Amino acid sequence: MTTLKKIISVDAYLDKDGQETCVCSFKRNEICIFYMLLNESCVFAIDSDVLERRDDGLGSLIPLNNCPIWGENND
Repeated sequence: MTTLKKIISVDAYLDKDGQETCVCSFKRNEICIFYMLLNESCVFAIDSDVLERRDDGLGSLIPLNNCPIWGENND
């Protein structure tokens, strides 16, 4: 049996204010491939993690700390 490493390309999005976000536009299908519509979550969510929104819940989605695209350990 052979193990192969694969690299995938993932689009990263910034909101209108230049902040990291999971979705730039639903209408234009500018959505992170890891975003899950159910409960506004992410495939990397741990337990009951849900994505929060900026601006008192009306703004853009804030990526989780463990996000492999925008998380706190990524530059």
